[in-house]
This record gives sequence, structure tokens and C-alpha cells, in this order.
Amino acid sequence: LVAQGDMSAFSAWAVVSALYAALLGLVQKNFKRTLGFVLTSQSALLLFGVSGTSSESMHGALLGVVGLGLTSTGLLLLAGALEARTGSDDLVSLRGRGRAFPRMTALFFLLAAAAIGLPGTLPFVSEDLLLHGLLHSNIKGAIALLVVTVLNGITLLRLFFEVFQGPTRERRAERRGDLTPREALVIGGLLLATLVAGLSPRIL
Repeated sequence: LVAQGDMSAFSAWAVVSALYAALLGLVQKNFKRTLGFVLTSQSALLLFGVSGTSSESMHGALLGVVGLGLTSTGLLLLAGALEARTGSDDLVSLRGRGRAFPRMTALFFLLAAAAIGLPGTLPFVSEDLLLHGLLHSNIKGAIALLVVTVLNGITLLRLFFEVFQGPTRERRAERRGDLTPREALVIGGLLLATLVAGLSPRIL
């Protein structure tokens, strides 16, 4: 309790960091850099939850660490696979890749949706606990959580539409085809773990 009483400055810094990283993610032109800012923002929100005085927010933050680990690993693996096939992670040169990489497109959309709290996934459970805990102890923190989550959701949807949808401005030949069965199995396994843990969070 004494330690939690001294965490107010830390909580404020965590919220500012989460908001700042979320805003930076909105204006990036590099695929991996954009993902990095989104993941940094989400990590700062989890730090904010850990520093709270509510047991619900603490539990939500701890579950969020697991959820973030699963979704971020999958998203970064997809980013690496896409760069290996196109030779670039610039958003302009990556536009319109959905037809060439349908498996990658589907998995990215589902993992991005899970990362921002798709119902039935572990991040949804985490965000629900965080929000309920903050509503009882820190209403300003709850509002900040919602704002940052919306900003990160906009960024991830922007990534999806810019990279996998729409016309292509610059075409670089794909070095390989879509995800191999082994790659799809690994990334799909991360998504499945997120869903199983979200539907039965008591196992954690």
C-alpha cells in the first residue's frame, strides 16, 4: 500500500508516454516503426495499470502482458515476412499487397483486431479489467485508456488498409509467395492462443 501511494508520478508518466507513442504512430511511414510505436504505447498503458491501486487494474495489466506478448510477436513476424518478400517496409511501396499475400492479410487483420481488444480475445479481457478498475479509482486514467486505445486502433487499421488494400503506387517484385504452411502455423498458433486465453481467462 505504501508503494502504491508513491506511484502517482509514475502513473502520470506512463499515461503521457502511452499517449505520445500513440500520436507518433499515427504519422509514421515505416511499417515496423509504426508497429513499434503502437506496441510501446500499449506497454505504457500496462505499466499504468500495474501502478494503480485497484486489484482489477492490476490483474488486467498482468493479463495484458501475456496478450501483448502474443499479438506483438505475431504482428512483428508478419512484418518481417512481408519485408523478406518485398525487400521494403516503406508504406508507400508496400501498398496493395492483399492479393499477393491473402494468408498474411487475413492473419494481420485478425491479430491487429485482437491487439486493440476484439471481443473474445485476451486483450479484450485485459482492457475490460483495466477499465473497470480505473473507473473506480482514476476516472481520468480510464478516459486516457480509451483515447489511447482508439488512437492505436486507428493506426493499426491504417496499416492494414495502406499495406494490404488499395492501388499500388510502386511495385517491387515479390521474392517469394505467401506465408508457407510452417509460418502460417506459427502465427496462427499465436492467434489461437490469444483466442483460447480470451475465452477462458481463468486458465491464466
